[in-house]
Amino acid sequence: MDLQELFSSPPSAYRGKPFWAWNGLLEEEELRRQVRVFHRMGLGGAFMHSRIGLATPYLSEEWFKMVKACADEAKRVGIEAWLYDEDRWPSGAAGGLVTKDVRYRQRRLRMEIVDPEKFSPSGEELGIFLARVEGSKASKVRQIRPEDVSRAVLGEKVLAFYCKVADPSPWYNGQTYLDTLSAEAVRKFVEVTYEAYAREVGEEFGSTIPGIFTDEPNYGSLRMYPDCGEAPWTEKLPDVFRERYGYELLPHLPEIFFEVDGEEFSKVRRDYYDCITHLFSRNFGEQIGRWCEEHDLLFTGHVLAEGTLRSQTSVVGSTMRFYEFMQAPGIDILCGQGLTRPGGCPPEYATVKQCSSVAHQFGRKWVLSELYGCTGWHFTFAEHKAVGDWQAALGVNLRCQHLSWYTMAGEAKRDYPASIFFQSSWWRDYPVVEDYFARIGVLMTQGEPVRDVAVIHPIESAWGMFYADVGEPLDRLEEQFEVLQNVLLKEHFDFDYLDEDILCRHGSVEGDSLRVAEAKYRVVVVPPMRTMRGSTRRTLERFLEAGGDVIFVEPVPERVDALPSEEVKELAERAVRVPLERKRIVDALSATGKIRRVSITTEEGEEFRDSLYMLRYDEGTGRYLAFICHTRQDEESGPLTVRMPGMGQAQEWDPQTGEVFSADAEQEGEGVAIRTELPGVGSRIFVVEPNPRQDLMP
Repeated sequence: MDLQELFSSPPSAYRGKPFWAWNGLLEEEELRRQVRVFHRMGLGGAFMHSRIGLATPYLSEEWFKMVKACADEAKRVGIEAWLYDEDRWPSGAAGGLVTKDVRYRQRRLRMEIVDPEKFSPSGEELGIFLARVEGSKASKVRQIRPEDVSRAVLGEKVLAFYCKVADPSPWYNGQTYLDTLSAEAVRKFVEVTYEAYAREVGEEFGSTIPGIFTDEPNYGSLRMYPDCGEAPWTEKLPDVFRERYGYELLPHLPEIFFEVDGEEFSKVRRDYYDCITHLFSRNFGEQIGRWCEEHDLLFTGHVLAEGTLRSQTSVVGSTMRFYEFMQAPGIDILCGQGLTRPGGCPPEYATVKQCSSVAHQFGRKWVLSELYGCTGWHFTFAEHKAVGDWQAALGVNLRCQHLSWYTMAGEAKRDYPASIFFQSSWWRDYPVVEDYFARIGVLMTQGEPVRDVAVIHPIESAWGMFYADVGEPLDRLEEQFEVLQNVLLKEHFDFDYLDEDILCRHGSVEGDSLRVAEAKYRVVVVPPMRTMRGSTRRTLERFLEAGGDVIFVEPVPERVDALPSEEVKELAERAVRVPLERKRIVDALSATGKIRRVSITTEEGEEFRDSLYMLRYDEGTGRYLAFICHTRQDEESGPLTVRMPGMGQAQEWDPQTGEVFSADAEQEGEGVAIRTELPGVGSRIFVVEPNPRQDLMP
């Protein structure tokens, strides 16, 4: 099948796979009927997902009988049956089947704040401290022995720390969440869940069953109350910490919870979050990812709370380090993000860019988004398009719609509607949406993305500033992060984020380019940061010496490996250094050469900032392919000129109809200039074809 035939009639691989909410007593004939409904809706399959209301015992013999029936029916009609690895969410406890064994239950670091005269040691303390405490700030912190509590002065509190097993919860069927920092606990989860699927339906892995979804795994959050607090923990953490950083964690436990002695930034906090991120991404992400690779499954899904520096620090550390081990890394985009009507909310561009960056760096074809959750019954097809378009432009090509209900009975009908399924009157018309996005998926998986700019991700700076109720310092870093990101996207300098740990392990300088695994970059932008790894500084120094371009956006980091240092400032003096201002950033990037590969300009010659794009190059055919979308629904763009690279015939491929036309364009040197416009909710796909066709109509 040639590309136009594939584009005209995309197969199931490029079509959406909704969360199929198994939320009642499952019956084989009804499940088979619903598989056929998915097919009629133009969808490419579904994720078989235990939800609230499930009456068939999870992972029982009857459960697997239903899974087999769905895989059989999916194969018969030509769609896919994807697995889901948990009873509801978050992934890890197997609905309590794993964590009924206390060895595998989540651990928490418990801090108790006690008046000295009321403190009675139990002998199980990890550490005892005296300190003055005012909200989230502490001063005069010092570790003591139990018998020294009597030496407390007026106004001081005892801070006592313990390792606590998480409390049972009805959500986990009377058990607890998993210790996701423990390799042994995750191994048990794999045994109970993944190995069971391999025994029951393993013959379909890699074909009818392409992959498995993990949903919101996390290591727990930092929580603070008036007289206590809790933070992520595992019993081996002190030993791993000592081995990785060369000092003891236990004497510094108060710094996890408090700003101590007015110091906004803490090396201990940076090292603590680096350590638990390492344990989480390796013991959960890598262990399961390797298992999936060995069993011909795509490990997909998303971690919890990817949206901000603050949220991911709190519960997963670094999303990008987890994505490295997923064959189809994914994200969660809730609500009507990007909609300009009342009820819409700002789009999480960083959430998508973090994920698509790692996918590019490790050569992953698929980037998943769980999307449309919490949008309600009034969500229109145009809004399906609008929320999907900006994600497609940033790299999403595997759509997991939230949610398709097996039944509306009982509480199931209140499970984050709407139901994108036969309960909605428009279900027979849904191929309008699916054909459109499937065609985009066909073209936007050809070749490789073209991104010349890499932006160092500042997550480790957030780690050093994160403590209970931290405000302005971290808010300022978040704002700077978002401002720079929006400048690059709105001015059409597409980029990837670079995680410093991934850069350390997979980065090298090749000629005047920086290689990170399979991706190459010509320009590196250092955003406002508080600290930089020494390994990052050394790589950037070699990159500069080889003729690469490095742009520092102020403020320049004043720390290396979380300790005060002038080394990054000295490096910045040899590179380009600019303030966080749109024009200065654009001028600095423009001065590096032709790295704005796609320009979308108005009649006045200004970049049309309400637009995003994805550019790809297929080396085998010599084609350049660009998807462009309008990010507003209530305005038209007016006349635009799109400039993109490529020698040959400029074509417009219409994802709504599957037709191909000759674009209104002319050759400009090694690129083309295309005249077009974008209505509200509008989009275009342009292909520069080296082998012109004579049969195309304008």
